[in-house]
Amino acid sequence: MGTFKPSLGTQTGTNKKPFITEVVRKKENDRKPSTTPKEKTQTIQRKIRSDKKKDIKIPLTLTQKQLLKKIARKNRTTVTQACTKLVEEGLTFFETFPEVDYENSTLTVHAKLSNFYSEQLFLYELEWDMSSRKAAHRILTYVMERNYNDYE
Repeated sequence: MGTFKPSLGTQTGTNKKPFITEVVRKKENDRKPSTTPKEKTQTIQRKIRSDKKKDIKIPLTLTQKQLLKKIARKNRTTVTQACTKLVEEGLTFFETFPEVDYENSTLTVHAKLSNFYSEQLFLYELEWDMSSRKAAHRILTYVMERNYNDYE
């Protein structure tokens, strides 16, 4: 029997160059010259989405967060969606909000407000002379106490 010599990695014919090196050379030749980072930032500007939402972290107490989780579970939504809905509901239906104690807590929930509601929240920020986080906390606690105080 004759010995079998496989020709792995080489092409048939007179040229015995390895196939892998030819592929690497082709890729090197196809590359475009790289541009410096300064050129990219000056020429390309990203567009801002028109439906971009503003994310606000609202600190809550443990009982308020548990109540919000119950509300979200009942409505089959996430906590963020339930919080967003309650803040939007407060901005839509109520005009006066009583002052509440604000404690910066590690327990936070997110509310993602559209441009329309974030503009309304900004008007309350100016009126009350406080941050968006404090204003959203004030609105959310009022809506939760008014609508879901006896919720179990």
